[in-house]
Parts: sequence; C-alpha cells; structure tokens
Amino acid sequence: MINGVILRKLQALDQVLIELRSLGQVTVTQLESDWRTCRAVERDLQVLVEIVIDVCQRLLSLRGQTPAATGSEAVQRCINLGILSPDEAYRGAPRRVRLAGSAGIRGGDGLFAPGDGAAQAN
Repeated sequence: MINGVILRKLQALDQVLIELRSLGQVTVTQLESDWRTCRAVERDLQVLVEIVIDVCQRLLSLRGQTPAATGSEAVQRCINLGILSPDEAYRGAPRRVRLAGSAGIRGGDGLFAPGDGAAQAN
C-alpha cells in the first residue's frame, strides 16, 4: 500500500538532502564564519528531522497505534515495530551528532562528530 502523504514527505526529504549535498564540503570554520551557510545547514537538518518524525507518527497511526508523545519516542517505536532499522553507530552519541549523522553530515571539532574538522555533505 502506497500512502500519498508519506510518499510526498519522502520526496520532500529527498529534495532537502539534494539541497544539503549541493553545499559540498563545508568546514567547521565556514559554519562558524558564514552565518548563511550555517543557517542553511541548521534549517535543512531541522526540516529533515521534522520529516522523519512526521513519517514515523503517520506510520504508527497506520498501524493503529496511539501517537507518540515525542519525536524520539516515535522513532524508537518504529524501530521496535521493525519499520526502521536501528543504527547502532549512533547509540549513546550526543544528540547533535546523531542529528547531523541522520542527514549524512559528518565533521569534527566537536560540532558534528569526531573527525577531520570538516562537515561533508554526502
């Protein structure tokens, strides 16, 4: 069964990922010094998280479940139901690292994740 609302949300997710990837490699220094780039990345990440939560809530509803009280609970319940697969690589990581990782961004200097000091949009 294809759900039109979920399909539109996933298409929006794809579009935001395209926008984020269009930034190419962005260093932490660029994020700190260029407020426009920083705001663009922040906003895209926010939109991506909201889409994931919306899709999870809708999937729970389609399964006859009650709405989750939080976005985190919605995602966790979808994992528990087998709708989403768990990503062990992000368990226990600070929230901002998991958030950035969910959008395919990795970087260093403590802003996104340990690494080489650059945020790379995949």
